[in-house]
Amino acid sequence: MKAQRWVKLAAIGVAAACGHVCAQSPEASRVKSDERVVLFPTLAARNESGEWQADVRGWIYEPEHDSAWRNKLLEALGHGAPPDNAEARRIFEERGRPFVADNESAKRIALLLGERPFVGEPSGANGHFKASIRFTDSDARAAGEDDPRAPLTLRVALADGDDRRFLGLVYRIEDSGLSVICDIDDTVRITGVGDRESLIRSTFFESFKPVPEVRAQCSELAAAGAQFHYVSASPWQLYEPLERFLRDEGFPAGSFHLKAFRLKDSTFLSLFDNPEIHKRPIIEGLIQRWPGRRFILIGDTGERDPELYGDIARRFPQQVERVYLRDLRNARRRDPRLKEALREVPAEKWVLITAPKEPAPTKP
Repeated sequence: MKAQRWVKLAAIGVAAACGHVCAQSPEASRVKSDERVVLFPTLAARNESGEWQADVRGWIYEPEHDSAWRNKLLEALGHGAPPDNAEARRIFEERGRPFVADNESAKRIALLLGERPFVGEPSGANGHFKASIRFTDSDARAAGEDDPRAPLTLRVALADGDDRRFLGLVYRIEDSGLSVICDIDDTVRITGVGDRESLIRSTFFESFKPVPEVRAQCSELAAAGAQFHYVSASPWQLYEPLERFLRDEGFPAGSFHLKAFRLKDSTFLSLFDNPEIHKRPIIEGLIQRWPGRRFILIGDTGERDPELYGDIARRFPQQVERVYLRDLRNARRRDPRLKEALREVPAEKWVLITAPKEPAPTKP
């Protein structure tokens, strides 16, 4: 099942968004040859009539590789890359380029689920667009997906002669079952989030490094049938390299919930500010949207995850089944900070994930 999800995700480098049902034939999306469309994986829930409803979000932009001033801006942003390290420069070009892209506003993206058409709302100033789509189980089967646990593939309706494939996934989440809400920075990938310089370096100049212990825990939960939702204060511009990293490293596929960010509105150094402010409403929104599901929260002890997860576990005691925290500070369960953060949370409901100890060297 996990492999099937990532096989579909592997086809997604570019994607689309959608909205209300169109006429019998969808209008082709007006996506120029030098523009890209990214559809972020999303979730569908059943509405009161038993149909599936999904809020789809995406992004349309032009990379602008030939723009002199954008290239100069990118160069200025990447001044921290070692000048003699070609790999670091290549990584920064890939991950930094979307931050200086030309966002396309007022664009409507037409979408197809099988042969059923939808169209989205016009994109905003940041190039992001959204829409709400509705479909039935019959629509899903007609789109070629009989397995209700498997994600559905959306595709952009492009003009005749445009053979590009812009694809995206919609995960159908039933009213009951198990969901895992998982942090990314310093939880599934090593970042040094407590150190701003280390965080920027690991995010923009180095290959992403997985956390094996968390990967093993996630794999076990995925094998038990859990749906995954990755919630992070990382910006949407990093979605594609993060999705590729998780796929390549064997983490379960799932929805992404990242932060909206524009250089025009903020500074580059404020990328990861106030993660709790971003993550809390998303996590609580997921729990409230599926009141019949059980949830597992996975994070780390580096910043505010213990306090945030402890508070959410107290607010939703019937739904939060367990809290896993990757131990970054060599803490113990008796640690005063953890005891306070997770007060009133039953001891059996929270677990520290620690790296296995290396064996002591043998004596000669």
